[in-house]
Amino acid sequence: MTPEPTSPAVAPPSVGTLLRDGFAHWSWHQRGFWFYAALAVAAIVFAKTVIQGGGAGVVAAMYILAFDQWLKVAMFPDWKARARTLGRSPEGRRLSHPRLGFWAFGFAYGLVVLLGSLFLISVLAPRLAESPLDRAMMLSYACVAAATILATLLFARFFLFLPAGIAGAGWSVGDAFRQARAVRAPLVGLALLCTLIALVGPLVAVLATTLLQQAPQALFIAVEIVATIVDLLALYLMAYGIARLFAVRTGWQPEPLPEAAA
Repeated sequence: MTPEPTSPAVAPPSVGTLLRDGFAHWSWHQRGFWFYAALAVAAIVFAKTVIQGGGAGVVAAMYILAFDQWLKVAMFPDWKARARTLGRSPEGRRLSHPRLGFWAFGFAYGLVVLLGSLFLISVLAPRLAESPLDRAMMLSYACVAAATILATLLFARFFLFLPAGIAGAGWSVGDAFRQARAVRAPLVGLALLCTLIALVGPLVAVLATTLLQQAPQALFIAVEIVATIVDLLALYLMAYGIARLFAVRTGWQPEPLPEAAA
């Protein structure tokens, strides 16, 4: 059903409730999570460790695909069966993949993080040049972390645009911003908390690089794998919370599968 914005009948869930319920939802979908996460981790770690320049585009694309998948799992309890049904028609196959607006939103977020990081690093360039390697790496990480947090605070108010597109609401980014007013506090709070969780992985990777410089390459790859898994888990929790807040805001419920309706 296409959602019509309504005033929430009950108060929107708190950030703590969304996080707790998100972990519970994740624990019920272990098989699907680890199957998709394994594919994403392999592509992301390969891009970061093998492709020259870090394969930023590949990394961003995998995170966008993962976030789209996690949103659909959160919005449709029967997503696995629904995806098989959608795959039987060209239109269904199109709907089972991220739409153009989803890609644009994701890459815009990544671009803001990239430009913000480069700006902060350029500001600190003299200090980075004079610092030892370990201090320079920590300062660079701080720049990326600050840019990521700022990008999250900027984009979080528009996050309902993503589930709205999946639900067929036809919202613009401006519509999503206006409709999020009733759930803005938990929406921004959840996005910020999940971003902080996601930043733990890169921090561990930087610390491992600076403190274990003589360690074998396999150890650094293992750390990168763990960091990426933490990233994907944070993304899963955020996707669940955004889907839940969208449903609370609009009263949206998924239509039954054609077989079930029959």
